[in-house]
Amino acid sequence: GYTHQQLDEVDMDVIEPYLKLVKDVIANHDEKLAERIHQWIAYPLQHPGERNGVALVIIGEEGTGKTLFTDTVCDLFGRYAQRNVNDMAEIVGDFNSGRDGKQIMVCNELTSVDLGKLTNSDVLKSPITDDTFRLNEKNLPRRTAENVNNFIFVSNNMDCIRLTGRARRYQAMETSNDSLQNPDMLKPLYKENRTAEFLNNLYPYYKTYDLTNYDKNLLIETSTRKIMMEASKSSYELFCEEYSSYLNSGMICSVAFSSYKTFCEENNFKCCASNTFGCKLKPYCERNRYSEEGQRVWKYVLNKTYRQKLVNDGFLDDDGFVEPVQESD
Repeated sequence: GYTHQQLDEVDMDVIEPYLKLVKDVIANHDEKLAERIHQWIAYPLQHPGERNGVALVIIGEEGTGKTLFTDTVCDLFGRYAQRNVNDMAEIVGDFNSGRDGKQIMVCNELTSVDLGKLTNSDVLKSPITDDTFRLNEKNLPRRTAENVNNFIFVSNNMDCIRLTGRARRYQAMETSNDSLQNPDMLKPLYKENRTAEFLNNLYPYYKTYDLTNYDKNLLIETSTRKIMMEASKSSYELFCEEYSSYLNSGMICSVAFSSYKTFCEENNFKCCASNTFGCKLKPYCERNRYSEEGQRVWKYVLNKTYRQKLVNDGFLDDDGFVEPVQESD
């Protein structure tokens, strides 16, 4: 169990500097987001062995207090926390013994997602959501272990994790710079300045935190999440946005690929081979055959789902589009 004392009454003055850090810095003055963070921490403390199923993603400049926050959370969970995981292979790689029994996993200072595939949101989905995982310890047989991990990802980079529209397992936020402008606000939380009663008061604060209205699957929409999703778009999706008016009415396949090559050159993307281009467009377009002026032509046309997304995002007008009639077999 935890080593902290269960006090009958919490001295709010003792933990006030920490609460201020969460609200004014980590949540960037967003009270709803601050509430969400407190609920996220309290849930596994009140329900040992259970997970939130959503990871916290904290973006911020160096020195804002990100590590001070995660260190405090790790101190709260004691031996059930793993701080400063710098190698994502420890989570999704061959040897993952560091995950065993850890309620809190802090993945610190993640680099840009462009530097590796391990920070793809699809790769990280299983560690965040699955009830069990295959534990692989060196020189021991693999075994199935209970997944009790709750992840906090910390980075200076806005593109540290590739988020897609389906990535509903990440609560993203960007810190404020309040602590950079007023460094004294962090000093009470330095370990050498904390009183012995700090964790003894923080523990019952979370142990009795009201979770009546806590919905684990609810995300607080933030501008940070939107920016991360924009930065995570593939060259194919960005191409479809750029050429949406052409693809809306149908774009001859060879012309589309030629336009895509030009798009990649202009935007410094790596172009795929022509024989894989169609597969890459499948989430956004259908490839259909049409008859025009007595000739058969193959065209890429936006599928209904993605077309509606482009309408909602303002790339297309909702003008009562009528899909072109395909050639019958």
